[in-house]
Amino acid sequence: MESRCIKILRNSTKSEFTFKTYMYNLKKFRIFCNVKSYDELLEISPAKINLLIEDWIMDLKENFSPNSIPTMYYGIELFFSMNDVTLNVKKLRRIFPAKVKRSGDKPYTTDDIQKMISNARYTRDKAFMLFLASTGARVGAIDGLKLRHVEEMHNGCKSVLMYEKSEEEYYGFLTPEASAVLDEYFVERRDDGEKMTPESPVFRTTWSKGIINPKSLTVAGAKNIIYRALEHARVKREKTGNVYDIQLDMGFRKRFNTILKLNNEVNFNIAEKLMAHKRGLDGAYLKPTRDQCFYEFSKAIPELTISQDKRQKLKIDQQQKEISNLQSQQNEIDDLKTQVRRIELRGNIAESIKQ
Repeated sequence: MESRCIKILRNSTKSEFTFKTYMYNLKKFRIFCNVKSYDELLEISPAKINLLIEDWIMDLKENFSPNSIPTMYYGIELFFSMNDVTLNVKKLRRIFPAKVKRSGDKPYTTDDIQKMISNARYTRDKAFMLFLASTGARVGAIDGLKLRHVEEMHNGCKSVLMYEKSEEEYYGFLTPEASAVLDEYFVERRDDGEKMTPESPVFRTTWSKGIINPKSLTVAGAKNIIYRALEHARVKREKTGNVYDIQLDMGFRKRFNTILKLNNEVNFNIAEKLMAHKRGLDGAYLKPTRDQCFYEFSKAIPELTISQDKRQKLKIDQQQKEISNLQSQQNEIDDLKTQVRRIELRGNIAESIKQ
């Protein structure tokens, strides 16, 4: 049964994913303090708990990236502050190491993702990786994602409402390729006997017959999908210290960001919205509709598509559409020229009759 101090922590966090992250690091800190329960942590005097946190931070500095330490600390700070334990926050934060230039800033290439999908064993895994490649979403976005959040859009695409009813709420979109594989995954689940409702998770744990209420795929499980696909596809990542040049999950997001930002036809501010970024006045005041966001997303569909055949087909279709539009414009011009000639001819005839 969850203790009161943990319930308070849960109710003070914005999302289940954040709570789980805080609990993971709080558990590490509890083990470091050599106590068996979280209630015992609260029984330690404030002076001693401050010293323990200082020691813990200094221990982290020897084993983890300087950039990771603040994130590991914030859950501990929130736990004690919400349970009325006074911490010398200013002093503790001063112990943080200086941040360093981030590694892992490279995106996956389209070829990398194609190999990963080709080597994935389950349709779910393929659908999930295409979901990341198409939306650029953080892995944590799957936490609480239900079927009712996915809706059909034009041209075989889908919209996905992320972080419903939170400050981070925004729409992501699935390419026709990603939408088709997701539909295939849903069909498999129904064929296996799962009774899918609007409240069913979009991605679930591996199917097992007899389970009435399937559990949602966890963030840890999602990362395992990517890791297994990387291993089977033999996608190479260079490691410097404890960090790879391509981050396990963020490599999808960086690819998505790169594609949108390099496309001059995509509105930069809406591209930021599609990344769930909030920057400057536009971050606060710009409120594009779902259709406006989808219109900008549509411009990048060919580059976001993973399959080379499908990507080539989209480009051919786009070229044929442009040719058709040009032909239509030329026909309109020809019609106008014909009308002008007729008007000129009538004028000439009228002038001749007058003379």
